[in-house]
Amino acid sequence: MDTAQQIIDKVRVRVEDPDERFFSLSDKVLAYNDALDEISEGTEVYEREMTVQRRKKAAYIDLRAYLPEDTLRITAVWNIGTNKWMAPITVDEMDDSIGRQWENRPDKSRFWWMRGIYFLGTYPVVTTDTDPVRIHYSSLLPHVEENGGVMHGLGVSAKL
Repeated sequence: MDTAQQIIDKVRVRVEDPDERFFSLSDKVLAYNDALDEISEGTEVYEREMTVQRRKKAAYIDLRAYLPEDTLRITAVWNIGTNKWMAPITVDEMDDSIGRQWENRPDKSRFWWMRGIYFLGTYPVVTTDTDPVRIHYSSLLPHVEENGGVMHGLGVSAKL
């Protein structure tokens, strides 16, 4: 795969602008980062994960303190206590299949859903504070900076 510098050099040759009279390096880096965002949003190719502690008898986890701003969506949830993937479900499906008052039934969690952008729900609620979950989420690919670094994520410089 080409580095960001190689791609920008190819663009410089294709637009026949070797002296950068029309498009500065900043313009090209901005376009490159916009393309990375388009690819990320369209394919959700960049996945990350984090472990979140849950509170006793709480049906929802507030993820605002945990998720970075570039998060696109939650893709999967792993229950560390049971070593199993939790199945996605909707609140309406829970009302229909389990019945009302499902928030009050404690057990090992088997299902997850999202309420809005930042609230992850799990069912059944946990009975202890020591039952964390590992959340897998897709996010935007790391952006390239003009000085050759990356804003976040990758550990290798893009050599701009």
